[in-house]
Amino acid sequence: MKHKDQITALVRKIPDVCGRRLRTLKVYLKISGAKDISERYFVINAFDGAMTMLGATVGAYMAGSIDPKLMVGVGLGASLALGVSGFSGAYLTEKAMREREIKELEKAMFTNLENTIIGNASRVAVIWVALINGISPALAATASI
Repeated sequence: MKHKDQITALVRKIPDVCGRRLRTLKVYLKISGAKDISERYFVINAFDGAMTMLGATVGAYMAGSIDPKLMVGVGLGASLALGVSGFSGAYLTEKAMREREIKELEKAMFTNLENTIIGNASRVAVIWVALINGISPALAATASI
């Protein structure tokens, strides 16, 4: 009975913890400007995912082979590849750019920003933008299948 009460108490805390995390994420995205960047990435890369599937479908049709199993397999493979490519490319690019910006800001302010809200927001922005950049083409390609 004691374990059941402990589990119930933990489950009741989940909405509060999730709410706090979501509010913190929103603050970090606002500070870092990642919200605007990720919205642009989402639209641009979703279009890439849809066009990739259109190209695969037209190519299969022109080759005379539209096997549904083949098209689903190609689509899922393309979705995975687009997702991995989008995530890794954006991660490396954003990380390098944001590290440079933080170093310039630290130099101008004569202080270390690593464990500050600005440093944390920068690190969260890198992951957020990379996730959006990876998820959007994969979602569009998968939806297009």
